[in-house]
Amino acid sequence: LVDRVLPWAPVRQWVLSLPWNLRLLVAYDHSLLLECHRALVRSLTTWQRRRARETGIADARCGAVAQIQRFSADLSLNPHLHLLAPDGVFHRPVPEAPPVFHRLPPPTDTEVRSVVEGVARRMHRVLTRRGLDPHDPRRLQSAAAELGEQEPALAHLSAAAAQGRLALGRHAGLRPAILGAEPRSLVGSAAPRARTRARLCAEADGYNLHAAVWVRDDRRDRLEHLARYLARPPLAN
Repeated sequence: LVDRVLPWAPVRQWVLSLPWNLRLLVAYDHSLLLECHRALVRSLTTWQRRRARETGIADARCGAVAQIQRFSADLSLNPHLHLLAPDGVFHRPVPEAPPVFHRLPPPTDTEVRSVVEGVARRMHRVLTRRGLDPHDPRRLQSAAAELGEQEPALAHLSAAAAQGRLALGRHAGLRPAILGAEPRSLVGSAAPRARTRARLCAEADGYNLHAAVWVRDDRRDRLEHLARYLARPPLAN
């Protein structure tokens, strides 16, 4: 990735976490997980091209590298997306000439909210086309159960892992002791409104987008470290 794919440009990491009630369904339905990827890429590139047009670039081209992770730090089932994207766009100032990189200013909190609102709107349309109510957790959970009929034991373990509950033993169904705030459920309306959760971190309809991590164009060693973090397995030595 560092030697042959990612350009010599400032690169930003965009991390999209999904609503709790959607994670089990996405864990079984890879096509739906790819829809989440498309929603993020399209919302991000739409925003980048709009900013490029404001600077006089009409033929902006964007690119990104995505990594799907299926786990959280506590090894719970948590499908989410990491995206490495240049902080800018490519364009051809002269037809047939090699593409030139044009750096854009870093995103603001308002712009991160705009991108995650775009993700939430796109996913709302995707789920509606599939006959799923994105605000009905029981319908989403039943759809995931249908996908797990051939592997009921795995489905049971996955459901517990996605909800952060104990699957086996005399405490089955209870949540393990945790420190911090309880996870939010999927709530919202047909027109999601994002709110800022932290610096360059916003949430809309349960979709959480974080964009505070970036690497300068001359720090290829740090970029490689970030790429290794994205590609790491659930368990490491």
